[in-house]
Amino acid sequence: MRLMMMHLLKPEAARWTPDQQITVGTGPLPRSVIDEASFIETSLLTAEEQDLLRPRLCDAEARAETDRCFFKSHDAYRFNREGIPIHGASPGQVALYLVRDPRDIALSLATFWNWSPDRTVSFMNDPEGDLQGIPKHFSKQIFQKTQDWSSHVTSWLDQDAVPTLLIRYEDLLASPAEWLTRALEFLKIRVAPDDVDRTIAFTDFGRLQREELEHGFSERFKPEIPFFRRAEPGEGRALLDRDLVASLERAHGLMMDRLGYPRDREAAAMTAP
Repeated sequence: MRLMMMHLLKPEAARWTPDQQITVGTGPLPRSVIDEASFIETSLLTAEEQDLLRPRLCDAEARAETDRCFFKSHDAYRFNREGIPIHGASPGQVALYLVRDPRDIALSLATFWNWSPDRTVSFMNDPEGDLQGIPKHFSKQIFQKTQDWSSHVTSWLDQDAVPTLLIRYEDLLASPAEWLTRALEFLKIRVAPDDVDRTIAFTDFGRLQREELEHGFSERFKPEIPFFRRAEPGEGRALLDRDLVASLERAHGLMMDRLGYPRDREAAAMTAP
């Protein structure tokens, strides 16, 4: 989605290659950027203190933008101890919330972070989950609390402060023109139909894979592990161990039902008392 917005809104994106930074949707996450802006060494702050600083930086960045300001976020929707939303309180905020089958997330994330599937599922099931326990990457970013998968989804979908458009990854993959158009209408961005078609061509998964193979990708977690790995819905159900599938479904079955992700009845039967 960030690549789609970049290709739509920035004419120079036609020359973008994956070894370059994505220029839409960064936001105040890198410590180096925050330290420079705040004159504070954030690595010395507690998580609670970082939560006090971050909304101020989000709002300051939003005020500095002359047009639209896009933030990428891994956080659950939450508040700091002063009762301020962690993403700031700038007027006119809206959110695109992208969700994916948690079984597919587990398989993809395990590969991306070079973790075992067991460790990844435990992370996704942890109500106190955050990204600071993942060294050499998120240690360079400000504190981000994810909670468990269901709690993360609930925090965004059930809040009423920020209008939110839910986009399932599977739907975006199957009907990119339809869902990109929905996102643009939700964001009140007008573009020509030809621009939508061009953007979809530039962000085709096969094309991104080929470009990453040639150039690398700036957001790889590890240099040797491709970012654009596979785009196949259902691979988690097919390839994860049955006990891990069952663990995810025990923890998140109600949310999976709500979002239209069918449970694996075979795994459920295997774990029934």
